[in-house]
Amino acid sequence: PLHSDLVQYRRKPQLQVLHCIAQSTSGGDSTFADGLAATERLRATHPQDYALLSGEDTVFVDRGVDECGRFELRHHAPVIE
Repeated sequence: PLHSDLVQYRRKPQLQVLHCIAQSTSGGDSTFADGLAATERLRATHPQDYALLSGEDTVFVDRGVDECGRFELRHHAPVIE
């Protein structure tokens, strides 16, 4: 399924670079979507849904444990900014 990376960060990177460390002979397929085109289509075809997703804050949370210990990152923002 499609997802968005790093939504729990207040300052998101403007660029993400993906690289392959070891190529597999099968699997590993990636699917990308044009989020801006999807947003424009949503605005044109479902303006009330667009208004909700761009006007109401959602809480984005990432919590876990890493080498520094437990962490919890929270960011409040609309789904569409």
